[in-house]
Amino acid sequence: MAGRLAEIREDDASDSVRAIYSDIKAATGIPQVNLIFRHLAVHPEMLTWAWDAIGPLYRDGRIAQAVAQLAVAAPDLAPQARGPIWAGLADADAAQVRAILAFYNRGNPANLIGLSTLVAAARS
Repeated sequence: MAGRLAEIREDDASDSVRAIYSDIKAATGIPQVNLIFRHLAVHPEMLTWAWDAIGPLYRDGRIAQAVAQLAVAAPDLAPQARGPIWAGLADADAAQVRAILAFYNRGNPANLIGLSTLVAAARS
């Protein structure tokens, strides 16, 4: 597939898509709608299908439980990650980088599990 995937940004969403986006943000606790949902919103019926399939997993805590199990199972692969590059960062910059990493670390494991669930549902 060449080029960029089309997406519906939050500011450009119809009322029905905006309502799903709002529910996604509330259920995931992430203040930004993941790209996969913005791409699926190009076909609103697919966004509805996807969120109907995995939204309940976020709401009832099954995604959070799976993320917790994943975190326990994942080895600490970079215990010495601080390294020399951090020494050159001002404290405020280092704090900003840590905040960015924490934001993605909070959302991406849940995205991996939720979207793997969608892939499995799409195969059936």
